[in-house]
Amino acid sequence: MTADISAQQIDCLLEVTQQGDVRRDTVLKTLRAFTDRVGLPPLTFDASDTAGLALGEELQLHLALPSAFPGLLAIALMDIDVDERDRLAPLLLKLNRSWADTGGGIFTRIPPHHDILLCRQMTVIPENDAQLERDLLNFVRSAQQWQGTLRDMTDLPDDAFEALTSIEPDRDDEA
Repeated sequence: MTADISAQQIDCLLEVTQQGDVRRDTVLKTLRAFTDRVGLPPLTFDASDTAGLALGEELQLHLALPSAFPGLLAIALMDIDVDERDRLAPLLLKLNRSWADTGGGIFTRIPPHHDILLCRQMTVIPENDAQLERDLLNFVRSAQQWQGTLRDMTDLPDDAFEALTSIEPDRDDEA
């Protein structure tokens, strides 16, 4: 029974991927409903299928519609002082090892200034628009939480910061 469900899900994703206009229309419709419901201005996608959205003064969110993916990519720029970004790198690597810690997202650093981004891919299935809305809301909450946490961590004394960011080997690696 599980194999049948997985095969159906895969078939649905492949079908949506092959119908790029249908996928894009579904994502845009879902995003329009989402922004209307939460009181945000309508999103405008540029030529590269990316839209930016400022959530207050604290968080910048970008949504991209990759052509080879049946959904969207959510990207939140973490507003972290330039001088602290290199210091946070070991912590970001540690956090990326746990899906639960990042809410399904990954942290990355983008040159030249090593901006810190939290990114998450979100699948859109036409019959389940509500899932995308839940995923977006969870992503925004996670991004807001991590931005505050990362800022707080940069205020820690070096010894406390080092204790939190040291990367320990997995237990499986020790055997």
